[in-house]
Amino acid sequence: MKPSTPGTPESTETSARTSQAIIRPDGLPIWTSAAMPGHLHDTSCARELRVTAALNWSAAELDLPALADSGYESAGHGIKTRSSSLLTAGGSHPKNRA
Repeated sequence: MKPSTPGTPESTETSARTSQAIIRPDGLPIWTSAAMPGHLHDTSCARELRVTAALNWSAAELDLPALADSGYESAGHGIKTRSSSLLTAGGSHPKNRA
């Protein structure tokens, strides 16, 4: 059995990549990271790149919280996700109430 070559179907190496971005509310990107290995979780990448620290600082010092997807839940007080935003607003979405 010969060893597999990267890029061939029998290779166990993956080429999946992930990147982080900070986007203004109007959709214009402010900052994007370089591609990182796809097996890393978004919050791991953000912490390694010090993005979570910067966003938490901007929330504390500038009163400018960031909105993020649910993968960033518990990333810090300055990073709001849909579920954490709903909980701090006093309950579930009206459509989900009994």
